[in-house]
Amino acid sequence: GARRRRPQPQHHPARPLERASSRSSRSNGQMSMRLTTLAARWGGGAWAAGARAASTAAAAAATTTAATAPPGAAVGFVGLGQMGARMVRSLLRAGHAVHVHDARPSAAAALVAQGAAAVDAVAELPARCGVIFTMLPGPAEVERVYLHGIVSATRRARRGAAVRVSRRASLRVRASLPRAGEEGLLRHARGGGELVLVDASTCGPSTVRRIGAHLNRLREEGVAAPGFLDAPVSGGVAGAEAATLTFMVGGGREDPRALAAATPALRAMGAAVRDCGALGNGQAAKLANNLALAIEMLAVSEAYALGVGLGVDAEVLTEVFNSSSARCWSSEVNNPWPHMMPGVPSSNDYQGKAA
Repeated sequence: GARRRRPQPQHHPARPLERASSRSSRSNGQMSMRLTTLAARWGGGAWAAGARAASTAAAAAATTTAATAPPGAAVGFVGLGQMGARMVRSLLRAGHAVHVHDARPSAAAALVAQGAAAVDAVAELPARCGVIFTMLPGPAEVERVYLHGIVSATRRARRGAAVRVSRRASLRVRASLPRAGEEGLLRHARGGGELVLVDASTCGPSTVRRIGAHLNRLREEGVAAPGFLDAPVSGGVAGAEAATLTFMVGGGREDPRALAAATPALRAMGAAVRDCGALGNGQAAKLANNLALAIEMLAVSEAYALGVGLGVDAEVLTEVFNSSSARCWSSEVNNPWPHMMPGVPSSNDYQGKAA
């Protein structure tokens, strides 16, 4: 009999994003038209380029318009753990107005009593601050704070454009997306060309470069995206308390204006600001430093175990190490052997770490 023709997939324009503001309605309409045009062109091996274009357009459309504070305004700070709380206190001592947020309201309340102002959500910070710092436990928390609210929009755009991809391709796209959840900083930083975001967490180069890629896509769409730096720290809790941290900054050579805007706050919290080059290089330098420190700490610990095991007092070993070739940061500043010096984790049942 006659061969039955397979019905062709219909292409539907992306639905308008429900939360788009009236100011951005024109640009959202243009982006929807672009998505429709792209959907008509997509097919076969072109799925990857189309998916990237949809992600860019939807991310820009999903970024709500927010008035941002001018440079020199208050400093924002997200993450008030052992490190973050002490860094905020350094900013307050230096005379900065600081707006803080933490998942634990009690952590913010303790700093409000010392002069900070608390906000209920990170979305409130871009309108109040010129520079916003994040100091979070790891990459998952960093992605949530920066990227939440973007993924849902990109998924809606892909559905609306009726893109047909294989199951394997769908898994690759899904694996590259940020986790869904509450709206993050990037969604509320539209129009924030003067705003600077600084991540001081230790989260690895790939995480901050991923955030940087989202910002670059926004700029390609004509959105005034904020500056972004990675600035992990060395010095530990003691360095945060004494404002003697070393900041390893990535992204400053690509965006010197952002580095200049962030430097006064960095100087208030640390003794050294090292320009490490491109975005993500601060994280790379921090990981290399951590590797060297871990090897050093292990060596000092084993040396104590050997010496004490052979009958030498730990106090005597400390004096020997710190006046001999074994002298190092782990023997002199953050000694791993219990009760060799005050104010370090080894003298406090190994409490007081960065988390």
